[in-house]
Amino acid sequence: MILHRLDRCPSTNDEAKALARRGAAETTVVVAMEQTAGRGTQGRSWFSGRGLGLYATVILRPPLPDIEKLPLAAGLAAQDAVKSVAGIQPGLREPNDILWGERKLGGILCESGFSAGQLTFAVVGVGLNVNHAEEDFPEEIRTASASLRMAAGRRFDPEDFLAPLVEALEQHLLDLRSGRGAEITAAFRRRIGDSAAEPS
Repeated sequence: MILHRLDRCPSTNDEAKALARRGAAETTVVVAMEQTAGRGTQGRSWFSGRGLGLYATVILRPPLPDIEKLPLAAGLAAQDAVKSVAGIQPGLREPNDILWGERKLGGILCESGFSAGQLTFAVVGVGLNVNHAEEDFPEEIRTASASLRMAAGRRFDPEDFLAPLVEALEQHLLDLRSGRGAEITAAFRRRIGDSAAEPS
């Protein structure tokens, strides 16, 4: 893992895509203390309070068969990382949400780059709410959002989740690259709703 640590950036996905276009290797990771224009799917904004969460993007290179299943593989990896570090099992919601009860704990944003019609890279962005108190969230998303601090009752170093996340992602990518994309889908659907309790 080659790590690019930033104090602040508009979006770790955008930074990672720029690095990928310049030839950055697979599992190069961009992580930031704060995003000023973090986003989720369909252009939705992602609140990235300074020092409160993990805001990271991993660069991947072909071969990436079944690339449409990449968000599911990333969701499984995020769930694995949270369980290994925080000792709790978040839920998943297809295709890209990490949940605690019905509240959003994190999200996945996968984007791809092409040249002459050929896939040249993909990036996997993960936003994970780690040390937010409820009042840290903007009022309009407060009741729909959760953090690991709220779920587990203690603080964490956001970067403690980074290495386990990348390691788990590499393991799930082995399934995709070995033609076992159906196993990724089945595993994701088995784990949907694993978190049944609301945060305390």
